[in-house]
Amino acid sequence: MKDSSWKKKLWSLRHFFVAGGIVFFCMVIALLVYLLKVQGQGSKSLRIAWNDNFELVTAPVQEELVQEFDYDLNLYSLMVKFQFDTQPQGSLELVMEDAATGETLATGMVDMSLFISGQYTTIGFTSSLPQAEGRRCRLILRPHYEGEGQISLMYSATTPEGSTLSVDGQDLDGALAMQINYHQIGSFLTRFYWGVCLCLSLMAGGVYLYCRSRFFKLHIFVLAAVLLLGVVYSTVLPPYSAPDEQFHINQSFTIASTWANRFAPDGTWKMNYVPLNETRRRPSDQNGLIQVEETTVFQWSTIAEHLTDRTQDNYYDQQLYFEYQVDNTNTLYYLTGGVVFLCYLLKLGFVPALLLGRLANLILFALCASWAVKRIPVGKNILTVVALLPMTLHLAASFSRDSVIMSLSLVYLAMVLAGCLDENFRFRWYHWVAAALIAYALIPAKYVYIPLVLTILVLPVKKLGKRPRLARVGLAVYMLAVLLGRSVIAPALENYLYLLSTPYDTYEEAMEADEFYNQHPELLETAPGQTPLEEELALQESTESSDSSAEATGEETVNPDSICYSFSYILSHPVDTFLLGVNSIIELGDHYVRTVVGGSLSYYNLDLAWTWVLLLYALLFFAALPVSGEASLPLTLRLVLGGAVLLCAGFAVGGCVLWTPTYYTTIYGFQGRYLLPALPAALLALSPVRLKYAGDLRSGLACAAVWINAGVLLNAMLVIIAR
Repeated sequence: MKDSSWKKKLWSLRHFFVAGGIVFFCMVIALLVYLLKVQGQGSKSLRIAWNDNFELVTAPVQEELVQEFDYDLNLYSLMVKFQFDTQPQGSLELVMEDAATGETLATGMVDMSLFISGQYTTIGFTSSLPQAEGRRCRLILRPHYEGEGQISLMYSATTPEGSTLSVDGQDLDGALAMQINYHQIGSFLTRFYWGVCLCLSLMAGGVYLYCRSRFFKLHIFVLAAVLLLGVVYSTVLPPYSAPDEQFHINQSFTIASTWANRFAPDGTWKMNYVPLNETRRRPSDQNGLIQVEETTVFQWSTIAEHLTDRTQDNYYDQQLYFEYQVDNTNTLYYLTGGVVFLCYLLKLGFVPALLLGRLANLILFALCASWAVKRIPVGKNILTVVALLPMTLHLAASFSRDSVIMSLSLVYLAMVLAGCLDENFRFRWYHWVAAALIAYALIPAKYVYIPLVLTILVLPVKKLGKRPRLARVGLAVYMLAVLLGRSVIAPALENYLYLLSTPYDTYEEAMEADEFYNQHPELLETAPGQTPLEEELALQESTESSDSSAEATGEETVNPDSICYSFSYILSHPVDTFLLGVNSIIELGDHYVRTVVGGSLSYYNLDLAWTWVLLLYALLFFAALPVSGEASLPLTLRLVLGGAVLLCAGFAVGGCVLWTPTYYTTIYGFQGRYLLPALPAALLALSPVRLKYAGDLRSGLACAAVWINAGVLLNAMLVIIAR
């Protein structure tokens, strides 16, 4: 009897044992990856060219070469250029002294037989030099020859301020060609790696335990999984790494600066209209190691060092940066702009403001995704998997307006389908208000999603209230408002809100701002899904070269980048347009496929292994399978959703085609992520009718989604560490 009771107790704890096994297995994988790929990478360091000019060569060094210079960062090694005719043998001694006190700071020894003439050679120290402000260093190189070969060193004819150079006691006018390695990543990389791996391992075991428990609810799982995975994505791919995130950050900080300036004390300078090619931030909101597109291990360490930073800037202090924003529509940035403004008031530093702004977008997406999964009557698995795609989580945990667009599109789709299929759901006045606000937010930012917004028109009459005729008139008015929203209603409301938040000194200044954009209408237009002035940056160099060549020849030169596909050009050149599309699929098809689910992250410079891409598409396939007991989507609704998706895709592709110069061989700027807001509707429209899964796929898909994301994040970390 006792034996039976013992076995029952063990059996009741079986899920805990499985969860523990999953955690153990994940940590073993992490250990193997660490030993093979991560261990030894702690020697990575940053490099700066102290002097990269080397037009002169010293006489062969007999006794010693001495270079004095000012440098206050922590030093790990130096790189200098040697030149010789005969390969030198022996050793080169390095001594680094404090020039003011003569104290030996570090020493080193290197085998001269390893030197390569005319190339930079690294000379390491036995111990690193700690950072010291205002330090003057004296570098001494003493060769100990064991043969006929002797070394000379390459140097410049110019002398940096405060430096001196001498060879065997003879002073030279110039400075040693030298590159300095500093800020070694050291043990931080190991701690960071194991911290992320431990979090992912605990999540992998925890999700299994939750999915097997009687408390499992899909919408609660989505809320927790999006938040936890989103935080890890934001850690591995920090601020400025998401597509175009630098422009989204600029716009959020400019909004915060505008609000802060409005509430500044009397006598403070009042800012005017901020054009799109300018950005306003606090003077302390700048860090060159963080504001980079390609994530590195040094970006990780820099953010960790400044997590708790505070600033001495007043909340209304600001500085002008000639950096682009996104566009003239601020609606989708009020959340992040408000959080940054709060950071201004609390005097939080640059890094805390960046991370809290990202967290605000992530929380909004998690809440919207969870509500949509709970409310939608069909396709709960589809919404779950789409919300947990790597590309979705990467964008959701960023400043990108795509995070808000995806949040609103999920809520909107759930409302429409609930109104069509759920007998217990009735459209109330607050649902109409929510639908109108979502349409107002979506349409000005991304007009390509108008077809999705108009799907609300398929609501059955019985869901329209007690007065269906009046409701139909209201729907017609609503449709007209949406269609006019981008060109009339939304810009008018947006300008009104902006004027309320912009403290113009005079009415004339506001009129000058409007006149500026009347004279430069190109600044108000944007290709679908792109920042409006990013293409200006990309084409600026070619424009300047065209202008200079025109001045040189005295003839007017037309910039070929300004001659793009147009409706008339497409109609008169159908073959060229067709070949443009075919060639885009051939050359960039894999890019489109990757960027829908997240096979290429960051600025599409972080490609995952194709295994993860295939697993993600397999996950979408199983999510689209109807489960037993779930109502099938009516044919009419399938056609409506499918038509809306096709129109969205057509608008996105067509808009990019119209921005493509005629000499391009592929469509300019199109990315698979533009289709993410329409992806749930597409999967619902294409879901099988007769093929159904007999069991419940929810818990299995939930576990698989988290596990695959753990693998994706590990893959992303390895790519970044290898840089």
